[in-house]
Amino acid sequence: MRKNLEALVKALSLQSHLISLFDIKQEITNLETQLLMYLRKLMNEGLGVIKKAIKDEPNFHKEEKDDTLSFVRIEKLGKSDIEQLETSAAILETATN
Repeated sequence: MRKNLEALVKALSLQSHLISLFDIKQEITNLETQLLMYLRKLMNEGLGVIKKAIKDEPNFHKEEKDDTLSFVRIEKLGKSDIEQLETSAAILETATN
């Protein structure tokens, strides 16, 4: 009877650890989802700023424009746009590594 009681105590103590393990796993999954959503938001903001900066060069011939060649003119961005671009680019670069 004592062996059965000891086995029951071990099983009960393990059960509480398993429950907390599942809670931790769920919390990690939730955090990963939130992080991915935040990174997508930053990526979209960064792409918006980059699209503002991209201008077609007026001296290019028609066939060169078909190759989707564009230049980024950072000097035409506002200070806040440049800061947003730098922040977003750094975060996206870190996320891809």
